[in-house]
Order: sequence, then structure tokens, then C-alpha cells
Amino acid sequence: MSYSTLQECLRIIVTNIAGNLKLQKMKAYVKENWGSPLVAGFIILLFSAAIFSAAGWIPVAEAVANCAYFALATGVVLQLVSFSKNRRKNEGA
Repeated sequence: MSYSTLQECLRIIVTNIAGNLKLQKMKAYVKENWGSPLVAGFIILLFSAAIFSAAGWIPVAEAVANCAYFALATGVVLQLVSFSKNRRKNEGA
């Protein structure tokens, strides 16, 4: 095994460890902020609705925008619930 191959293997290992740490941080964030995936989904869906609307597919754009609205509303409710639960947990600690 040459030095460059070993160096490349180490780089891949370090990159995977860093990627796993980011994934673990994201999982921890979502576990504490329940509505965050839905709010992110709202942004993606609303952007998609704008693209469909610009392409002239108005019925599709309206349907996607409605889904985006429900994702946002559900995400906000979940954020409020998780905020309330985490606040009680922190006060009790």
C-alpha cells in the first residue's frame, strides 16, 4: 500500500466520521424540534409551487401550495408542542 493510497483512505475515513457527526447533530436537532422537517418541507414545496406556476401549471401549483400550507401549519403546531415539552423538562431539571 503506497503512501498516497493510505492518505486517501484516511481522508475518506475522516470525511465519513465528520458526515456521521453532522447526521447525529441533525437527528438530535429534529428530536428536540419536532416541526423543523415540516417547516423545511414547506419551503421546498412553496418553491416548487412557484416553479409550477411559472411553468403555467396553475392547478398543480395550487395543489402543491395547499400541501405547503398544511405542512407549515402542522410544523408550527409541532414546534409549539416540542417547545412547551422542552421548557417543562428544563424547568424541572
